Amino acid sequence: MRVLVTLLLLLTLGCSGKKVTIVDEGDALLGSGKYCEAYQKYRKAETETPDLSNDQQFGTNLYFAKKECVTASYRKGTELAAKKEYDAAIFQFKRALSLDRNHKKSLQALQSAFNQRAELLNRSVDSFKEAEEYAAKKQWRLAAASYQAALKINPDNEKAQKGLDECQAQAKRTQEFLDSAGRSLADKKWRAAIDDLKSALDNDPEDQEVQAKLAETQKILENAKALYQKGQAEIAAKKNRAGVKLLNDALALDPEQPEAREALVGYYARCGGELEEQGKLGGSVCYLKRALGLAPANEALKKRVASLEQGIRDRSVVTLAILPFKEYSRDNELSEKLQEVLKKRFTEDDQHLLRVVNNKPIEQLSQEKDIPMEKLVDPKDPAVFKGLKGPQAIVATKVASFKVSTEKKAESLTKSYQSGSVPKPNPEYQAAKEKLAAAEAADAATRQVAGQFGAFGSLLAKGVSGGTVAAMRSALANTPEYIDEPTFATWRYKVIHHIKHGTLGVSFRLFDTATGTLLGESTVNAEAELTGESVEHANPEIGIEEKPIPFESDDEIRGAIIGKGVDALFKGITQALSKYAVARFNNAEKLAAQGKHLEAAENYCDFIYSVSEADTDLAALLKRSREFVETVEFD
Repeated sequence: MRVLVTLLLLLTLGCSGKKVTIVDEGDALLGSGKYCEAYQKYRKAETETPDLSNDQQFGTNLYFAKKECVTASYRKGTELAAKKEYDAAIFQFKRALSLDRNHKKSLQALQSAFNQRAELLNRSVDSFKEAEEYAAKKQWRLAAASYQAALKINPDNEKAQKGLDECQAQAKRTQEFLDSAGRSLADKKWRAAIDDLKSALDNDPEDQEVQAKLAETQKILENAKALYQKGQAEIAAKKNRAGVKLLNDALALDPEQPEAREALVGYYARCGGELEEQGKLGGSVCYLKRALGLAPANEALKKRVASLEQGIRDRSVVTLAILPFKEYSRDNELSEKLQEVLKKRFTEDDQHLLRVVNNKPIEQLSQEKDIPMEKLVDPKDPAVFKGLKGPQAIVATKVASFKVSTEKKAESLTKSYQSGSVPKPNPEYQAAKEKLAAAEAADAATRQVAGQFGAFGSLLAKGVSGGTVAAMRSALANTPEYIDEPTFATWRYKVIHHIKHGTLGVSFRLFDTATGTLLGESTVNAEAELTGESVEHANPEIGIEEKPIPFESDDEIRGAIIGKGVDALFKGITQALSKYAVARFNNAEKLAAQGKHLEAAENYCDFIYSVSEADTDLAALLKRSREFVETVEFD
């Protein structure tokens, strides 16, 4: 109640404007429950104003503040001690005892706080010592945990913080080694992984997981080496297939093992060389390509493989003779042009698959080494090719038909055009005239009313309506009374659509001069169409222009039909040549089924090097052929 009275008094004094004293401040703090602060204010007031010792109310408040401060300090210290904040708790207990030396609870709590703090500091010291021991053994993770325990007890321990920083740096370095080792293990780079694992162990010697991973990785290298040694022993015992498998197993287990790689490269190179001496170029390429796959930087192997591939192309390539066929053609000029363009097309598109000889008469061609012949050949008769040698082909083309038709289609059209004009009253002029009349009437009425007000009224009337009338008169003067309205007429004319259509039929025969077999005989057709327009009853003045009649000659249609014809011929001949290549593939499949792998490889290689990569129709056969030659094992 006394405190409440004091507060009311303070409020009254504040409202009355009386100066607030230190005592008043203490009373306010006391009223808000801040007993220790209030006590300090009262003590200060007592020092500065000795007469207060006779003030009974002041003495009561001072006693009450002191007593409650002791109690509050004790309670606060107890809360802090429970949170193990012993230094702060000790401060509170000491403050309570400084006010009441006989406060037993504070005295006991102070002693307990001192004891608990000492025990905690001892534990901090123990954790620090333990951390130092772990660090000396390079057990960084354990050391870091102990340093953290010491710092939790004593966050100001600079040595512990420095030790923790060092442990974390070392642990990070160890993890970097382990991460690098992990990447190397994933790529089967065992030696690099072993180096990183050893570095990690140097940094943390007692890490059992790293020790186990190192031992496991070293065991892989030992197993790979054992496979290599067994493979070498098998090859030495002439058990080549078993030996090669073991060497490949060793290399699959340890891709970086130099001994197994060198042994396989040497074995494949020797086998390839032996087959090359026997004239088995396909089998030799199979082996040497495997050697090159293991030693891609070996320039000598590259040159040997390139030479063998060229040898296979040379024996597989088709010599294509595109012959003049004047005596059989219905249009000699067109036939020669077709052969010329066709020869160029084959030379550009399939240069590595074909030898396209010059466009010579067959009599001259028969004397060349590319197509050895015993006698003159009639391209119409396949039987005469039986005595020829080599995979040669002769294509004889002739124009079987060439027709040109011209069609005309007339279309009657009309076009409207402006032929003149007639005058017509302008509606805008009439509207402007009506607006002026209305403005003038309004102006007259305004002036009549304004006249009653003398000179001032006249001035007012002039300002109100005079400007509008003037504007209306100006608008009327600038608007024409009549305007010209256009008149239209219709012009009739004809458009003649000219359509020239050409058809071409070309026959060709393809012969295998090794067997005399007629590989292909076909007639391909091509069509071309040109269109144009001319005009009858033209009138340039109204935009209908004269046009010359197109297609006076057949030159244009000939040029178009040659392009179409060559496209058709090229496709037809390519399909015939594909049959020749597919025959090699079919023979290879038959030999493979019979277990004659070396002979099959020769035919597969002949097929691979005699077709174009761009031939999508043969893509599946090419894939099958490559799979065979890349995986086949010869006895």
